[in-house]
Amino acid sequence: MVICLGCGKYIRKSFYFPNDDPHDHKTDVADIEIVKDMVFHAIVATTEQNMPRKILLVTNDNDFTCTLEDLSDRGFTVMAAVNQSTYNTYSSICGNGTWIWKDMQKGARYISRV
Repeated sequence: MVICLGCGKYIRKSFYFPNDDPHDHKTDVADIEIVKDMVFHAIVATTEQNMPRKILLVTNDNDFTCTLEDLSDRGFTVMAAVNQSTYNTYSSICGNGTWIWKDMQKGARYISRV
């Protein structure tokens, strides 16, 4: 994490493009916002009785595996709708709560590939 000289917020340096400005492509900034939303949900869910302790993530990359694994370790039910290429990574964390996004788009109700 480094401080952005443009906006003053903490940002994650891109592994693939270390000299890239994330504000130009918005990918790293978007990833940080998604993780922040999941963590804030977790904070609220642990303090409020009626808040569900479930998170469904739809993604096409592996950027969120650590966050989902941490939430799972803390008792959250984590689910993911992913691409075929990232299925194995997320299925080790989410188990039967992992779906191939293309199958869901076709109307599949539940797919257990574990």
